[in-house]
Amino acid sequence: MTILNLRYPFWIARHFVLVCFLIPCLLYAEVSLANPKSDILLDIVQNCLNTKAENYCLQCRSPQLSAHCSSQPTCTASIEVWAENSDFVAMRDIKMCGCPADFVHGLVLPKSVVTGVEDVRRPDGIWQFAWDVALQRIPA
Repeated sequence: MTILNLRYPFWIARHFVLVCFLIPCLLYAEVSLANPKSDILLDIVQNCLNTKAENYCLQCRSPQLSAHCSSQPTCTASIEVWAENSDFVAMRDIKMCGCPADFVHGLVLPKSVVTGVEDVRRPDGIWQFAWDVALQRIPA
């Protein structure tokens, strides 16, 4: 009889752990997978470069300041395109927000979908494009 009494509290504790910790973790994982943050830059490249696109302000999560999507646009909620060609786009990085005017931090992104710098589908010339934009943006 004593053994059964000892098992009962452990059974409750095990179920308590499942309910309080495992289920919220599974729900968080489901929400995270439904709204991945790893594709933010791809989403910006696909939806935020053409300010003339239909429903631009609704489709773009970080609209360009020149699109006038908000009456009070903020640096962190917008993008600033510095240069663009058929393969790449250069833009201000969010790290510049709130920094002194002489601080420059940009991103150069391919317009095609690639998995990283090692991807064979990455268009050639990204490093030269980035260098050319950097020479224009950073004072000598």
